[in-house]
Amino acid sequence: MISTPESKYYRTQKGFPRAFKVGSSWDLGKRINSYLLSFPFDAPEGLEIEAGLLMNHANTKKEKDSIMECERYIHKKLHTKYTAAKYFPGFGNGQRLNKDRVEWYSGVPLRVIFAVIRESQKEFGGVFCEGDDNFAHKWRAYSDNKPFVLKLFSKKK
Repeated sequence: MISTPESKYYRTQKGFPRAFKVGSSWDLGKRINSYLLSFPFDAPEGLEIEAGLLMNHANTKKEKDSIMECERYIHKKLHTKYTAAKYFPGFGNGQRLNKDRVEWYSGVPLRVIFAVIRESQKEFGGVFCEGDDNFAHKWRAYSDNKPFVLKLFSKKK
């Protein structure tokens, strides 16, 4: 989940609520770079990672489907709780035609989004990190606590 300096400073100064992007990414660096091209700020400082649900890298179709299902789960929960067009930037003014596909949330409190992500963590696994957390340290601790199963295969003679 990310936010922009534009959302944090400019929108609030103009009386608009902050907006947050919630979505999965296989390559977060590439995703952030593409957003910086999409949102031309006067002085872009980058995007702020508000929170993340770190999950194992998906190598199989089943693992990728699980991550996509987790993302759909989060959006479904948020879209059920917040139904008015004002919560979905771009939908109210016609820039986006399908509200169900909008992944930006405007005026939805961070604590609510965090709660939904934590709820999805119970269902799909992974480790939840907030923006100031040491992501690598939390992932290492999470990975170290997972049971390691060594499978030995022997050839029959």
